[in-house]
Amino acid sequence: MLCRLNHWLTTIRLRFSASPDIPPKRVDKSDKMIRILVIDDELGISEIICEALKPFGYAVEAAINGRQGIERFNDTIYDLVVTDFGLPDIDGNSVIRHIRNSCRPFTPVIGISGTPWLLEGSDCDAVLSKPFPLRALIELVKRLTRFSPANTSPFRGLPLDDRPAL
Repeated sequence: MLCRLNHWLTTIRLRFSASPDIPPKRVDKSDKMIRILVIDDELGISEIICEALKPFGYAVEAAINGRQGIERFNDTIYDLVVTDFGLPDIDGNSVIRHIRNSCRPFTPVIGISGTPWLLEGSDCDAVLSKPFPLRALIELVKRLTRFSPANTSPFRGLPLDDRPAL
């Protein structure tokens, strides 16, 4: 905010879809749940993480590479992102840099990697070195989403383009 002559000027960044032909995402019961995006190129690990979080009431979506993860992050509001660092196309640091430079820079990020030295100096909120106990992941997710607005926002679940400008 900028203060000038006793008037406040607020800048709001708006995001528009790259293509108007993209249908809006369907609104369903998962829209009242905490939404998590898992980005990992190893399908088995991605599936295990998704299946481990679903019984705790989380709506979990997966992306198979960094580019797809960034696209999904841009199209949907997530309460948490779990990303691998050793992705084949865009590395985890680039994914996190994109998140931190987006209109939602405070989205919590858990970094995971089988090569722990890649996690050093990252801008993650938490890190886990593969292999990790699922209990540790679940505890981190609970801690990082404790104050999530998932059940309080009236716009929860609407695609970004359908949300009213404030």
